Amino acid sequence: MFDLRRVRRQIGDALDRLGRSDEARPLLAASLAESEARERPGSQELAQSRERWARFLIDQGDDTGAEAAFRQVIAGVARPAWVQVPLAQAGLARMALRRGDLPAALGFSQAALQGWDARSGRHDVRMQADLWRVRAAVLVANGDARGAQALRDQALAAARRTDAPDSPTITRPLDRVL
Repeated sequence: MFDLRRVRRQIGDALDRLGRSDEARPLLAASLAESEARERPGSQELAQSRERWARFLIDQGDDTGAEAAFRQVIAGVARPAWVQVPLAQAGLARMALRRGDLPAALGFSQAALQGWDARSGRHDVRMQADLWRVRAAVLVANGDARGAQALRDQALAAARRTDAPDSPTITRPLDRVL
């Protein structure tokens, strides 16, 4: 059953990255529901499913659901060094940017980068570029265009090493994180 949850989450993730969110939603929701039913609180599997669901929700405009899920990830992990914590912090930074709360966005995005540097456990190397994009958007909103551009350049270079040339991580505008 564990493998089925993981496969559902991975296929849902792939479909979402392809822009096929209607197909991704039931797979990501099922992965989370099964993880909540079968995993112990604080497990990395539950944190992975919850964090991925939260990213899906924020991209779909469900800020309330996304924020609740991101906060559950941060509060519920057994090990704060797991990669799901910085990913959730980056999600909260995106939400703070949407609200115009620049101090919170700065704090969450900086914590996300520091957490990524101290991470442990399973992780997808492509996620670091997403963290750089979030931080770049926060820096732009705070008037630091030069710092933002350096992070955008890093994110694009990383995406070119790991993703297909026609991937949205390469073709979409680099500051599109909200």
